[in-house]
Amino acid sequence: MDQKNQENISIPTVGDENSSSMGAIRVNHSVIANIVRLSTLSVDGVVGIGRTSMRSKIERFFSKDGDCDGIRISEDANGGYVIDIQVILKFGTELAKVAFDIQQTVVRQVTSMTMKAVSLVNITIESVVQVKDDDAPNTEYAIN
Repeated sequence: MDQKNQENISIPTVGDENSSSMGAIRVNHSVIANIVRLSTLSVDGVVGIGRTSMRSKIERFFSKDGDCDGIRISEDANGGYVIDIQVILKFGTELAKVAFDIQQTVVRQVTSMTMKAVSLVNITIESVVQVKDDDAPNTEYAIN
């Protein structure tokens, strides 16, 4: 393809079925979950992602519904992502502030990487744990 033809081509958006004569671009929900995981773990005060109860761990083991270690991705009627995250936070942090920071970070990262809207980011705080030092979370509860 020469330079002149490349300038006339626009970059398609994710999920835009008719965006290119070359085909559609789709992103698997597990990729979105990985973006969400990395974004969430980058927020100060987050120790881990996942569920802490034994029942929850057993349910996750037998789950077939896209629930990925404390992150669930679905799409609403308008095609926007609906993201549910279960987090484990550091004891002593402002829970609401950390949850809000997670929401903002996840929306920013998912939107910028996929060019697709995020409708909701629901945060469930599963546990609060004491961290011995900044580099070593209590691994009994931290699920990374």
